Amino acid sequence: ISTRMIVVLSVLAALMIFTLARKTYLVQEQRIKDDTDRFLLEQSALLAEMVKELASTNDGDITVESIQGLQANLSSFSYFDDGYPFICDEDGEIVAHPKIAEKSNDEKLVGQTWNKLQQNAEQSAELLQKIVTNGYYLYSKRIDDKFIVVTKVSEYKARADIRFKQRLIIVVPLLSLLSFQNNYITIGKRKPFCQRNC
Repeated sequence: ISTRMIVVLSVLAALMIFTLARKTYLVQEQRIKDDTDRFLLEQSALLAEMVKELASTNDGDITVESIQGLQANLSSFSYFDDGYPFICDEDGEIVAHPKIAEKSNDEKLVGQTWNKLQQNAEQSAELLQKIVTNGYYLYSKRIDDKFIVVTKVSEYKARADIRFKQRLIIVVPLLSLLSFQNNYITIGKRKPFCQRNC
């Protein structure tokens, strides 16, 4: 086989593999996004129910004090390495937060998106939406008429699996191309059977 033919076959094989890898990636990317959203939206709804259950006083009301008593509970929840939930009151003030160092930054994020957070919090679990702002995903769910739980996740961390698959799209065709070329070069260098054994 000529060198030119080897190059042509190698390029065609790499293009075919790249096309299949890209198509698979696009399907996987959407699936990963959907799974991430579904998981975090379900977690927000579950957290709202948990807070309602644990923070309710004897007469069924939820107070700022009873919410603040759950701060240690919030610290036990972590999503995608450094994501976490916090609780806001009806004016958008954070009343319980698991990371004091991040509280002022989160107050700014909430201030920028409060209207959307409130609208989302009213939706049923099936219709909840995420809000994307300043490199973060925010998911909200209403606890009662006075409090909302917000789950904050880094967009970079949430998309880590997608970035890994993006790299595979580049690496796999290149490795296939190199392997294909090496195999054909090796075959091309072999002597015919009769020259080796006659």
